[in-house]
Amino acid sequence: MNVTKNEIDALNYSITITVEKSDYDEKVIKVLKDYKNKASIDGFRHGKVPFGLIKKKYYTSVLVEEMNKLISESISKYLQETDDKILGEPLPYNEEQKPINWGEQDTYEFVYKIAVAPSIEVKLSKKDKFTNYELRVEDKDIDAQLKNYQQTSGEYVESKKVVESNMITGDIAQSDEKGKIIEGGISAEATSILMTSFKDEEQKKLFLGKEINDTITFNPKKSFENEYEIAGLLKQKKEELKPEDIDCNYNFTISAIKEWVPAENNQELWDKIFGKDSVKSEEEFKTKIAEAIKNSFIPQSNYKFGLDAKEKLIEKVKFDLPETFLKEWLRATNTQEKLSDEKLDADFPLFMKDLRWQLIKEQVASDNDIKVDDNDLLDAAKAQINAQFQQYYGAMQIPEEQLTQYAKEIVEKPEERRNLFETKLEEKSLEAIKSAVKLDTKEVTAEEFNELFK
Repeated sequence: MNVTKNEIDALNYSITITVEKSDYDEKVIKVLKDYKNKASIDGFRHGKVPFGLIKKKYYTSVLVEEMNKLISESISKYLQETDDKILGEPLPYNEEQKPINWGEQDTYEFVYKIAVAPSIEVKLSKKDKFTNYELRVEDKDIDAQLKNYQQTSGEYVESKKVVESNMITGDIAQSDEKGKIIEGGISAEATSILMTSFKDEEQKKLFLGKEINDTITFNPKKSFENEYEIAGLLKQKKEELKPEDIDCNYNFTISAIKEWVPAENNQELWDKIFGKDSVKSEEEFKTKIAEAIKNSFIPQSNYKFGLDAKEKLIEKVKFDLPETFLKEWLRATNTQEKLSDEKLDADFPLFMKDLRWQLIKEQVASDNDIKVDDNDLLDAAKAQINAQFQQYYGAMQIPEEQLTQYAKEIVEKPEERRNLFETKLEEKSLEAIKSAVKLDTKEVTAEEFNELFK
């Protein structure tokens, strides 16, 4: 099997894969012999079909199948060994492909088109001016975050009467319109309701002001947003509930009423948020909060810097791309639905913009010898987990051992690994760009920063 390269132009070339009989014949015969041993054809005993009949019946289809495997292997090997930066994937070069008479020739030739990225040069200097945004933390931001910490670090305490912010616990049982429990109906013990989850004010009012041991008759279907909430309340699987089990009356007998009380602004809260004895006073706590808010803004600032860098460098670094090939490749790889010319024309400029930015980032990474290793991927996964954790639980930290375990699980997933690689590559490339250009640092409030995206 031989592969020859033929130049088309600076950004396109073709490869011709020549397959000789010696490359495929033995493989085809082996498959046909396996067919012979397994074939069942009328008039012949199992496994006793003449090989000539098997060959006549199946040779062409087996030849095509084995040829496709050989071509796929040959292309994969070529792509692994070439130094060219391939764009997209090789496509059949129909204009140059000779007719094929399957089974009637010994040598077969297959021609594929390949597109490559151009050589580009990204020149950066202190003459290039970029804006880098820093957050100006205001008192209202600190106060809001303090309240958030207090709220998320609070606890439930016993309460005597039901109010709108309570969580109530009790037993629930299916009942008739008069509140009489239906024998054999659905019931559950020690189930809970968050008063804030009611969608219907009239149903909520049935509970307000009630006390422990009081029984309320209500309709879950009217009370809650979706059937998953109702299934959870009834301690049933949603798919096992019938419509009449949901849209009917239930008795709820209260056994506990609890009120969520925010944490006090004291040493216990400070230790919980920032670690034992890291903060000794309310003033220090607010200073730490301001630092945390400022640090949490860094990813947003970097995101904005990345958007600006993309626009400026695409404008600055000019190079041609094989647009005709790329359009053809997009059509060929769009397997979900046929890509219309209108849709392609509408989306293609954005695709090309993203591709240009990808090539520029890769060139910056190459120029600065930037590598992304397993430790980088683990760090990126940890940062992702911490960001999600802090979104829900404030500044509280996940134990390092647990964080590392979560991160390793993410990195092991192929799709997640690719995404983390791209994230880290962009992060490092943007840092290299920042180091090379002149940064005009601009301090903004959260509101001013958000206005930049409108």
